[in-house]
Amino acid sequence: MWLSAAHAVRVSVVDDLLVPVGALVNGSTIRQVQLDRIAYYHIELDGHDVLLANGLPAESYLDCGNRRFFLGADIVPEDGRVDAHDLPFCLPFTTDPEILGAVRARLMAQARRLGWTEEPAGPEIRVEIEADAAGEAGMLALPLAADEALRLTLPADAGDAWLLSSCWVPAHHGGTADKSTLGVVFRGLTLTDETGATQRIAADDSRLTLGFHPLEGDWRWTTGRALLPAALWEGLSGEVTLTLDLLPGQTRRWVAPAAVAEEPVRPVRERALASA
Repeated sequence: MWLSAAHAVRVSVVDDLLVPVGALVNGSTIRQVQLDRIAYYHIELDGHDVLLANGLPAESYLDCGNRRFFLGADIVPEDGRVDAHDLPFCLPFTTDPEILGAVRARLMAQARRLGWTEEPAGPEIRVEIEADAAGEAGMLALPLAADEALRLTLPADAGDAWLLSSCWVPAHHGGTADKSTLGVVFRGLTLTDETGATQRIAADDSRLTLGFHPLEGDWRWTTGRALLPAALWEGLSGEVTLTLDLLPGQTRRWVAPAAVAEEPVRPVRERALASA
């Protein structure tokens, strides 16, 4: 079943409620998928109601300020509601954190019953570097050393570098409502040029902004795409060895049961998508 993030589904927590499915993403049985092109379909009734869509109790169309989108206007649908509490829902609509937490806990238990498992996962890491002033990018793999440091050599006149990694979301694994997208734990880096000159860049360096979460002690998480600006190695000469200091073993991932892992992804034109 494919839905937009704001599309409401019915859940039962003492009473029947409507919650946006995007608030229930858990990285396993409910995932948010990036698509280049989508088609939205909707069913509008005389009054707002709940429909069974592939067995899922989901809402019919409710005008929350996006009707122009479905009439072909050149706008993008929003992920959130407009004055949700004032809309004529057929059931109470909620984004209460405690209620959503209870529903996510049930979904996690259901995922395990369906054969999903959790395991620690080392992040997949690479660095993308602008190789010259013209902005030509090159992909450089980083070998993992025994001391958990990552090293690569680059010319001192190299452009900006991007630290790229796989990501995870703590809320997808229970015990927290933290929906931050986390990449790797960054503690700093060391730069050494061919003359032996060395510079230590701490995690709180003011030049490290884009793609970094706030500092926690002497380290910080990346968002999965963090900018290492060329200004960091300005003034060094020849080839520069860049050594990243990362904390290992911090991430987790869901592993799908074999039946799900082997299921092919259908082309977009074969998908029926609904939108709030």
